[in-house]
Amino acid sequence: MSQQANTTGSSTVAFPLSSVVVEWDDYPREDLDEDRVLEFRELLRDAEADSVLPPVELVPHPDAPDRFLIADGFHRYHAHLDEGRDTIPAVLLPRGTDVFLHGVRRAAISAKPLTRVEKRAAVVRLLTEHPDWSNRQVADAAAVSRPFVAQLRSGGNVAPSQSSELDQREDAKGGPSAESKPDLARQAVWQLVESYRLGFGRTKLGLGAEIQPDTIRSLVELLDEEQSAHAVKALRAWGRALADERAWLPGGTG
Repeated sequence: MSQQANTTGSSTVAFPLSSVVVEWDDYPREDLDEDRVLEFRELLRDAEADSVLPPVELVPHPDAPDRFLIADGFHRYHAHLDEGRDTIPAVLLPRGTDVFLHGVRRAAISAKPLTRVEKRAAVVRLLTEHPDWSNRQVADAAAVSRPFVAQLRSGGNVAPSQSSELDQREDAKGGPSAESKPDLARQAVWQLVESYRLGFGRTKLGLGAEIQPDTIRSLVELLDEEQSAHAVKALRAWGRALADERAWLPGGTG
């Protein structure tokens, strides 16, 4: 495992399941969705479909050599475990990555977002662990509204913000800065991509609203060139429900 432990980045490595450590305190959800685990198990049994599952994301354990904390992919991990697999495809994140915060951010752009109860618990924890963060920073991390964060902060069970002036400056400018919009668009596109991939091509997002081609195009157009190319590549691979690419590609050309 020493070679794998030094492999940090986007490359996928087959990690022994025995080396993966589950810390439930860092899991942002209340419990596992057993139906979701079953769906993943069925995909693993299908030789032509198991590669559809993305790799889990691991972080080197701070205290145990050759052990890795799971930061994203709890359902996939348990599907591999239940299927008796010895290894699991994984991407190794940098040492010191905040496992809980990473899990919250990944859940925000997944096909299965956190419930409101789970988001509330995540916000309270982020406010407690990061009292210097503004309401906007916490809201962006947890994919919730700033009023939702402000309400929880004022409840008396978390520390007051030491950066409330950041929120005041944003209010004076009329909202989040222009620099933050590409990140929001990228999150929206990837949520759509995840919805396609895990929903087997269904054009559904959020609360079941159908996604129109012009909506996708408007999101992709907000990304920079590199982000746009990455999103388009993913949509081409997974968005099979949109057979006519000319309807949603920026510029409307195939």
